[in-house]
Amino acid sequence: MGAYAAAVTVKMHGLPIWAGFIAAALAGVVLSLMFARTMVLRGIYFSIVSLALAVICRLLIAAMPEDVAGGSYGISLGFSNPDGAYYAMLALMLATLLTVTWLAQSRLGMALRAIRDDPDTAETVGINIGTVRLKAWVLSAVIASMTGAIEAWYTSIVDTETAFNLLVSTKAVIFAVAGGLGTVIGPVVGTVVMLIVDDLIWQHFPVLNVFLLGLVIVLLMMFLPSGIVGSLIRRKPFLRRILF
Repeated sequence: MGAYAAAVTVKMHGLPIWAGFIAAALAGVVLSLMFARTMVLRGIYFSIVSLALAVICRLLIAAMPEDVAGGSYGISLGFSNPDGAYYAMLALMLATLLTVTWLAQSRLGMALRAIRDDPDTAETVGINIGTVRLKAWVLSAVIASMTGAIEAWYTSIVDTETAFNLLVSTKAVIFAVAGGLGTVIGPVVGTVVMLIVDDLIWQHFPVLNVFLLGLVIVLLMMFLPSGIVGSLIRRKPFLRRILF
């Protein structure tokens, strides 16, 4: 939705791209609050509802009049800036890493870990589970929306096929998990490694790309259940001091 918020702001209202970024962040906040009730779900149920919400948003935007959100044809910004978008995405990535690093050492981060490990015990010691989860939910939504806005600036075209591509969304989550949860560097390592693997598979086996990538992920989860970095730390505990 961040891509659409930025595109509507820039194309429909004639505002500069930085205004589109602000609109994308605000859209992330609003939507995360609208769907905050889904946080009560866990595991596979939360994943199913998340995918369903993406499909619903895609259908709603496609059904809208073209003068509102471009309809099924999408919105063309009329300009693109690949170099500017690259540095903007790099800045967002660094800001995200710094934020997550700070979060891991903050009271909010400790509360999130406590909820992850044992929600009942966390609630017993006075942690407001709903509030803590909502803060993390809103923060992640803002980052995702900003990413979409920068992607729109890069491609100059926003449509329902690219903005709500379930394969891309699924890959983003799986690549992060492949690196190992519980560390800042884990998702980064997982994303870099899996993107290289994905690119190699695509170059040599384009028809079987999705199948072979899925096979690699299954094997990775079988032999490295804690992810690349997570499994490395489990075998070499002293690395936890180095791999934040």
